[in-house]
This record gives sequence, structure tokens and C-alpha cells, in this order.
Amino acid sequence: MTRVLLLIGMIALYVLLLVFFPVWPAQAVEAGAVIPFDPTISVSVLLSVGTIIFTIFKTRARALDDRFDVLNERLKDGSKRMDRHDGRLGAIEQTVQSLPAQSDMHNLQLRLAEMSGDLKAINASMEGNGKIMERLETIVSRHEDHLLEGGRK
Repeated sequence: MTRVLLLIGMIALYVLLLVFFPVWPAQAVEAGAVIPFDPTISVSVLLSVGTIIFTIFKTRARALDDRFDVLNERLKDGSKRMDRHDGRLGAIEQTVQSLPAQSDMHNLQLRLAEMSGDLKAINASMEGNGKIMERLETIVSRHEDHLLEGGRK
């Protein structure tokens, strides 16, 4: 918008200069008289100035478009990277959700403590059974010895 206003202002200034000074004062003094306004010269000069201004703005717009293209490519790359991060974050969230909670770990710890107590009781029972088995083996070996010797003594 400001470029358009600047362009309109420059054109208006040029037209005012052409209206009030159809010929530059130095040329008018050399010629000895004021030359009347010539629209063909004014239009051609105005057209060339307009072309110059249009070219300046058009090349700036093209450079600006090129910069926007570069920015769009960077934005697309950033968007792809964000999509990859979003996928990775989703996978991590799913993994974390499937992990046991604190209450689950506490229950597991209680169960392991119960099993430890049960194993101690089983161990004590096995020791008692082992002693009983030793006594039974002693008795059985005595019986075997008695039966093998057959009363030879």
C-alpha cells in the first residue's frame, strides 16, 4: 500500500513540475522565451519514468517472492520434522502408558515379600523333612544289615 502511495506521489510531483515548468528555467533563459507545454514530450517522459518505477517494484517483488519460496521450503522441512517428532512422541507416550504404575510396583513388592516368607517356611519344612529322611535311612540301613547278615552274629 505504501509503495502505491509513493508511486502516486512521484507521478503527481512530476505532473506538477511539467505543468508549472514545461521547460526547465535554464533552457527557457537560453531560448529567450517560454516554450509552450508539449504533451507528447511530457507523456513520453512520464511513460519512461513510470516504466522505471514499475521495473523497480517488479524486480523487488520477484526478489521478495524468491525469499518467500525459500521460507516456504524451510517451513515445509520444519513441518516434516515436527511430524516425525510427533510420531516419536506418540510412541513414547504409548510406551509410558503401558509401563506399570507405582501402585502396580508396590503390589509386586508386597507379593515378593509374601513369597519370600513362604519360601522361608518351605525351606524350614524341607530341613525338617531332610532330618526325618536321615533317620529313616538309618533305620532302613539297620534293617537291611540285619536282613543281610541273617542273624549270623
